[in-house]
Amino acid sequence: MEYVDKSMEGRPFVSKIKWPRDPELKLQIRRLHSLFTIKDSAVNVPRNLDTRRRLEFFTNSLFMNMPRPQPVREMLSFSVLTPYYYSETVLYSINELLKKTEDGISILFYLQKIYPSILAFMFNE
Repeated sequence: MEYVDKSMEGRPFVSKIKWPRDPELKLQIRRLHSLFTIKDSAVNVPRNLDTRRRLEFFTNSLFMNMPRPQPVREMLSFSVLTPYYYSETVLYSINELLKKTEDGISILFYLQKIYPSILAFMFNE
């Protein structure tokens, strides 16, 4: 007598499916099956509107088309000045801006390369 699996009875195409032997592919099929069969994920939506907005933004960003990054040797380097006090203002004098470093380049030159549109607006160029 031939063994018949009763749990597969009434399901079309079950006998015609050839399951893969590759363990990685089997794992992906199991994950896909769990995505289609587990229904409690819709119940776990956060109630807080700001949390939902942030999660939606994050998940949408996973699918955006990202531009190819430049090679590191073509990227601009930059420095960040962090004031020690909250209300401390960081200002350079004109002499400090024009003074050349040991590389022969001034701070003003760096700022012009990093922020060309802002400096053009400030100096009406």
